[in-house]
Amino acid sequence: MVAPHLSSQFDKRLFSLVEREELKSDETENFADRRLMIVDDQSFNIKASLIILNTSLKLETETTCSLAYNGREAFEKVVQSVQSNGGRKCGYELILMDCNMPFMDGYDST
Repeated sequence: MVAPHLSSQFDKRLFSLVEREELKSDETENFADRRLMIVDDQSFNIKASLIILNTSLKLETETTCSLAYNGREAFEKVVQSVQSNGGRKCGYELILMDCNMPFMDGYDST
């Protein structure tokens, strides 16, 4: 498996955990307060991502994951998150983004 561009320690840790497909109970606690967004126009892909995050990483996807169905919706959620944090930071630490979507693709929204 080839690692994508990983911009933060959280991204690197998440990728290594998924790649290993094993977790210790203390490792799952590190993800409890993290927010993720999954962006895809195909509901099957979103469901598959949620299942992988839930089973492999033991994430409570109902509370940690936000969903968007196109790049425009994802962009609006990120803007709203930054505004709710006083314009200082985005509340999402990781966004899993499809590149080919209607309205606004992953490249444009990123």
